[in-house]
Amino acid sequence: MNIDTMCQEGAFIIDNMSYYPDAQLGTELTAEADWKRRGLYIGPQFDTLDVSVQEEIEKWVQERGINENLAMFIPEYSEYKEQKVSAHCACPLQDLIVFPHIGVREVVGQREELRGCLS
Repeated sequence: MNIDTMCQEGAFIIDNMSYYPDAQLGTELTAEADWKRRGLYIGPQFDTLDVSVQEEIEKWVQERGINENLAMFIPEYSEYKEQKVSAHCACPLQDLIVFPHIGVREVVGQREELRGCLS
C-alpha cells in the first residue's frame, strides 16, 4: 500500500492511494520499478471518493500512527535537524573562509568533517 500525503497545518491530507501486490515494486527506487508502477492503474484521486469512504480510510490511516502528532512532529524535527546540521557545518566553513592561510592537511580534514555533517 502506498499513500501519497501532504503534511499541512498539523494534519495529513491524503492525495492518493495505490496498492501494489509486490512490496518491492512499491518501494524500489529504480527507473525500471518506476516504469512498472506507471503502467499500473492507481485508482481514483482520493478527493473524488465518496465522503464516507474517505472518512474510513482516514480512520484506518490514523490507527496506524499517521495522525496529528506525527504531522506536528515532522516539521519540528526537520527544523531541528536543519539547525543541527548548519550549526555543525558552520564552524568548519567559517574556518575555511575566515582563515584562508590554513594548510592542505587542515583543508582535507575540514572537507572530511563537512562530509560527515551532511550524511
